[in-house]
Amino acid sequence: RAFKRWSDAFSNAMDKYRAKVPKKSKTEKVINFEYFTPVREQLGKQYKEAKKFYEAEKKRYDAKMKRKLSTKQKNVADKKLLVALLDFREANMNYLIVCLQTLIPCKRGNTYQDVRIVKSAPIPYEEDSRGRGNLVKEKNKLNNYYLTNNNVLLLQKYKTRKRYKQIRIKLDTRGANGIPTVFGSAIKLRRIIQQSIKDWDRTYLIENPKTNKPYNTLSEKIVDVYELFPDLKEKNFGRPISTNTIRHSQITYFYKVKNITEAEKFKLAKFFLHMKSTSEEYLRILDEYVPPGA
Repeated sequence: RAFKRWSDAFSNAMDKYRAKVPKKSKTEKVINFEYFTPVREQLGKQYKEAKKFYEAEKKRYDAKMKRKLSTKQKNVADKKLLVALLDFREANMNYLIVCLQTLIPCKRGNTYQDVRIVKSAPIPYEEDSRGRGNLVKEKNKLNNYYLTNNNVLLLQKYKTRKRYKQIRIKLDTRGANGIPTVFGSAIKLRRIIQQSIKDWDRTYLIENPKTNKPYNTLSEKIVDVYELFPDLKEKNFGRPISTNTIRHSQITYFYKVKNITEAEKFKLAKFFLHMKSTSEEYLRILDEYVPPGA
């Protein structure tokens, strides 16, 4: 409560300050957020198909390994299985990335860069004088985590950490750290993450299948995923889809289509890890939504 009072007062002060400085143009159009739903669904379908293909390839591989094969035959079989596995894991990552960006308020590009998967929090939650969780290093390093025992995103390494400090976001609709349904589907995302980890037991939430390490630059990988859907660029007025595009589109959608309340706007800003006044700088003209195939 103390932090909320301080946060609201600070945001109000910043709103007054920003009102005095020249504002950025809000006349720029942005793709309608609803266009990302069929993209997410298509990636989910590709993920299931890649899983089915890999499982069939694994059965064929196991059957072959029971026979006497030449070195060349074994190498060919190994390569085919590896390709199927990498395609399966790549589809897993593509789907998960878009789900993380569209089923809950979208974080900045590299916030999920190296989120470690752990059973429980390896660091404590201790509040400062303003009711914020202190940033706690593990082995002299700030880390982000996904806690599998309670489906919580524990974030410490992100752009605005000096303001929000240690953030714990529970993938649920209930409780102080839960995400209200007006902002998406936290429970659906929770199930998708659980299945993703079950299909690929790994160290990081987002991991490059080819290196088994985080992508060098996650923001670039995100752009690559949306480039799989050229029509999105057309719907975004010829501009490629980036994390900023998603954030601008999502915030504009919540404000202008969902018509969220003032209280919800403050809560939304926290989920975006910025201030309410920043949300309002992100507002754009949302293009008219035309359902796919219409």
